[in-house]
Amino acid sequence: MRNLFVCHTQANLILAIGLAKIRFQNQKNDLILFKDFNLNEQTEKAVRSAFTNVLIRKGSYPSSNNKWYNKLPIILNDLVAINKFITDSYDKVFEVCDTNIQEMYILKKLYKKNKHIEMIWLEDGSFPYFKNTENVDGFNSNDITRALRKLIIKYIFQFGKIYNFNGNYISSNKNLTKIYLTLKGKERDIFRGREIIQIHKEEYLKGVTSLYLNIDESLQMADCSIVIALDKIDTIKNIDTLVESIQHIKEYSSSKKNQIYYKLHPKEEYNLEVLNDLRCLNKDKGLEYYLSSFKDKNVKVVGYKSTILMSARVLDIKVISLTKLIGDYSHELTEFYDKIGVDMPDNLMKLQSLLSE
Repeated sequence: MRNLFVCHTQANLILAIGLAKIRFQNQKNDLILFKDFNLNEQTEKAVRSAFTNVLIRKGSYPSSNNKWYNKLPIILNDLVAINKFITDSYDKVFEVCDTNIQEMYILKKLYKKNKHIEMIWLEDGSFPYFKNTENVDGFNSNDITRALRKLIIKYIFQFGKIYNFNGNYISSNKNLTKIYLTLKGKERDIFRGREIIQIHKEEYLKGVTSLYLNIDESLQMADCSIVIALDKIDTIKNIDTLVESIQHIKEYSSSKKNQIYYKLHPKEEYNLEVLNDLRCLNKDKGLEYYLSSFKDKNVKVVGYKSTILMSARVLDIKVISLTKLIGDYSHELTEFYDKIGVDMPDNLMKLQSLLSE
């Protein structure tokens, strides 16, 4: 059996590596990685050791890659590289960003080689559980541009049955008949009618420990430390309330002598002044790297809507979301956070009470 994983982020890689090393350990597992984060030498080495064959391409990091005049040549070069990389047939393919041209091309090429290939969508962050993105733009922004996109890709470029979507969001390609999730049973209604397959905790943990082979020995978190996990700053709707909340956490922690760390989003290009006197964790490493190493230290994670809040709960770490304090939440989000045990204070007194537990 041969499997191909197509990933974009460290979160995707954790799941792919865990599956490759446990569930599919006796099968051949290959990887195509579009770099949507800063891939350092150590992480690349871990990635290459986890798969038989690996193709690494440019992704959305740095943000300049998303400029249209950079994007077009990147796509064209990707298609050439993919064509050279895929020489054999596969039994399964796992995709994440099924709406992008490169991944549709991968499906088309694999289907030509094996008409019975299983096409699978692999969990991408918090998307399966609540909506955490703005409306899409570009060729997916409205009915007219979507119709133009369909005409170009499906008919002019002859993607045929591969271009078959039930919506304008990732995972909506009807060819992806199976969905692999870490929190089966808690997915959004849009996944009804699809076969959901559980990614087990041992597979998740195996992915974390395999991707991050060497722990930074210089970092020793004290008991009861607080880790502030930041979403990309330009996606937070009320920065003033976020800053006020962080300042409150700092004042509380100072009185209790708790150490505070913060972790920026991997694509972050800015910082907040309120964080300047706190210890910054390396943003090029997933926060899972740190939390899996210090999960016995009674660490608390405070964040907004970041995927790491969900990941921390998988690791049985206490999590507090500021989404109600900031005033940006939905029923879908709060229902999901309630299900997995994320606390959501709606005022600073409740936040302080949760920090003291």
